[in-house]
Amino acid sequence: MTDYVIDKELQRKSRIKIVAVFAVFLGPLLLAFIWLQTVKNNPNISVSTHGELIKPAHPLEPFTLSEADGEAFSLQSFDRFWTMIYFSGGPCAEACEKNLYHMRQVRLALVQNMDRVQRVVVVDQQSDIAPELLAEHEGLHVLGGDPQALEQFRQQFRNAESAMQPAGEAIYLVDPLGNLMMRFSGEVDPKGILKDLKHLLKVSRIG
Repeated sequence: MTDYVIDKELQRKSRIKIVAVFAVFLGPLLLAFIWLQTVKNNPNISVSTHGELIKPAHPLEPFTLSEADGEAFSLQSFDRFWTMIYFSGGPCAEACEKNLYHMRQVRLALVQNMDRVQRVVVVDQQSDIAPELLAEHEGLHVLGGDPQALEQFRQQFRNAESAMQPAGEAIYLVDPLGNLMMRFSGEVDPKGILKDLKHLLKVSRIG
């Protein structure tokens, strides 16, 4: 009888441990799914006061671009990171330099959470970013590739914002699940970007 009681107690503790393990690994993904579905199904709900939510969030399709060192950057590269993306549209001039600066400063201002955020600039060719400018932006992912791959990647963003007003020199935000979910127009104060990112990092529990 005593052995039976002990076995039942061990089984109960084992079940609790298994549930706890699943909660640790699957909990953040479940919360992210619920959050995205809530935003998608309730157009009046907004988690942003500065950026524009892309509704519904747009899952990016598989792609492969190249970094300056030849390393591949693909859909899987978004995993675990919130990603700010800017398209340079040619040699990086004043507007481009400003946005790269804003993305860098916003990330640094996140302090203990800055490792949850990465920065990407998409260029027509790697020479669009001058070496001296690149030296000021350690950790920046500079993505290029063949013209067709670049155009297909850009088109995904155009499709996602087709029903929205033009935003000019926009910074886009992709979540750790690979969803394009927000954009910040060129007129948005970087303090607003920081505020929105802080809120997202606080409530999302992913990335």
